[in-house]
Amino acid sequence: LGIGDFWEQLDAAGPDDVVVGISVPRYTRWTADMLRFVRQRRIPTIVITDSPLSPLAALADVTLPTVTDFNAFIESFAAPLSVVNALILGVALHDEAQTMSVLREREALWRERRLYEDADYGPRGDGAGADGQWERRLMPAMDDDKPRGG
Repeated sequence: LGIGDFWEQLDAAGPDDVVVGISVPRYTRWTADMLRFVRQRRIPTIVITDSPLSPLAALADVTLPTVTDFNAFIESFAAPLSVVNALILGVALHDEAQTMSVLREREALWRERRLYEDADYGPRGDGAGADGQWERRLMPAMDDDKPRGG
């Protein structure tokens, strides 16, 4: 998506959505503007940043501080991206049946379009990989559509 597309996507968001902003020193004006834009529309916001004292924290409903300073001339985004991965997994596990359904649809589309260069499409052309077990590699829960306990 381009920057113009991004604003259109945000304009379509509503109170059932959540917008996640990520920025560390020198906090980008673009991220702050985006957070102000969605807050005016009462869309919940999460900020992943370096400190609860970050200027972006004041624009968020939830602030998730992460370490980004590793005594280097550039910041490391390993910790913020790990937080993003954890959020994605949490959302996916919230409605596991729907998640598995969407993943199967996407995988079928990717196989049809032969998206991955290294996929073993084999004689069946199914993109299942050399062992034919893409689902087990993707997520063990895909073997069972029933949501797990809890």
